[in-house]
Amino acid sequence: MADVVLSPYQEGWKDLYELERTKLLKALGHATEGGVLFRIEHIGSTSIPGMIAKPTIDIMIDVWPFPIPEEKIRAMQELGYDYLGENGLSGRQYFSRGPHDFHVHILNIETYQWQNFLLFRNYLRADANAAKRYADLKLELSQLYPNNRQAYQNGKGELIGQLTQEAHLWHVAETGFKPLAFVAAELEGVAAPWHFSSGWALDLFTGKPSRYHDDLDIIVERQHQLAFQKQLRAKGWLLHYVANNSYVFWEDNEPIPETSHQIHARKADEFIDILIEPNLTDVWHYRRNPELTRARNKTFLERDGLSYLSPELVLAFKAKLSDNKPRPKDQKDFERVLPYLSDDQKRWLAQAVKTENANHPWLRDLSC
Repeated sequence: MADVVLSPYQEGWKDLYELERTKLLKALGHATEGGVLFRIEHIGSTSIPGMIAKPTIDIMIDVWPFPIPEEKIRAMQELGYDYLGENGLSGRQYFSRGPHDFHVHILNIETYQWQNFLLFRNYLRADANAAKRYADLKLELSQLYPNNRQAYQNGKGELIGQLTQEAHLWHVAETGFKPLAFVAAELEGVAAPWHFSSGWALDLFTGKPSRYHDDLDIIVERQHQLAFQKQLRAKGWLLHYVANNSYVFWEDNEPIPETSHQIHARKADEFIDILIEPNLTDVWHYRRNPELTRARNKTFLERDGLSYLSPELVLAFKAKLSDNKPRPKDQKDFERVLPYLSDDQKRWLAQAVKTENANHPWLRDLSC
């Protein structure tokens, strides 16, 4: 029997995924309930309606923290999965069950694989022409390499790369600033100031969305946290704060501990990361180094009625190094925002970066 056998799309694949999803949630536990699972998605060809596919249910899981501990690996093995390590993809823990019945990809969210898999799926679901290009190639390769699964996989690489690039452009054009408008609507009427932060703040600064964002961050002063709790809970959001690398349910009218600086809000597929900052006066203090300050009128900017953290402050937080270099998405953020920064913003950012690392690679580009 041929090793590469494509099947017409089957509605039952969705049911198989849902059944397996239930088992995986039980085995790994959700992060908000003491487990490690944060998000779970059906990916691959069996997740795209109408797509011919090898009848393999591919499942992608985002965990926190990564990698999952030995006890969770054993829980996967008790479900019948074989653990295959990274299996050629950095930042992944890979599991397989049966003769390619189920593949589970547990990913480090710091890599780009999560967004690539997700956007590829969403794009092919939305664009019939893109889906046909992919289906035609799959059929051609299955006829060329019926007994060579690896050659079949390799043959898809170039088109997958092209479609993934298209998917990112499609996502940015399709999404725009809609997520920000949604959050602003959810927070309308709250009696306290708040501001967008992180990657979305940089997009507001440049005036155009740039990329897929894993999350949406807002800044809230500690003194106003309960006003946001009341507003979001009334809107049906599930609220937890982060303490000691675990999630704790946020009880009504109870301020989070002084040692915690992060609240996660979830409703259906929506997610807001609420960053708790010290109460502001006329001066903003950099939490990592309170001696670094910024005048309040330079700390927050505004576009189309949306307040956001100034880009030099966002980039100061993003300047952290991993393996002696910035994370890829932070490097790209720096490169695209740099031409928009004023000399004053560059000087402040250079001072902040130099304080933490005098040899940081960004300093070469921050001289005014």
